[in-house]
Amino acid sequence: MYVAYIQFLYFIGMCLLFYADRVQFRNKIVLPSRIDFFKVVLVLSILSTVYMIAKYGSNLKLVSFEDVYEQRFATSRIGSDVFTAYISSWLAYMMVPMCLTYGLFAKRKFIF
Repeated sequence: MYVAYIQFLYFIGMCLLFYADRVQFRNKIVLPSRIDFFKVVLVLSILSTVYMIAKYGSNLKLVSFEDVYEQRFATSRIGSDVFTAYISSWLAYMMVPMCLTYGLFAKRKFIF
């Protein structure tokens, strides 16, 4: 019964999502903001990268393909805390791709 309830909620959510695409407003909604979102993401990604270098810096070294798993095992204990795992996933899946995409489309070589 619980699974049917979850599926029903998912169905309602998807219906609302698809219906929201059909709704059109007469005036575009623009939220005034003096904060540039991409500059915030750039600063956060730089700070996160500096944190990761400080955290893993002593163990960063080039290894051969034969020693990759030994290197990963050695660094797995370092980044096992929740904050480092959280920052590394945000950095890998959101911040760096967003900075690369913005740098490519805005044609700014500093960001790219």
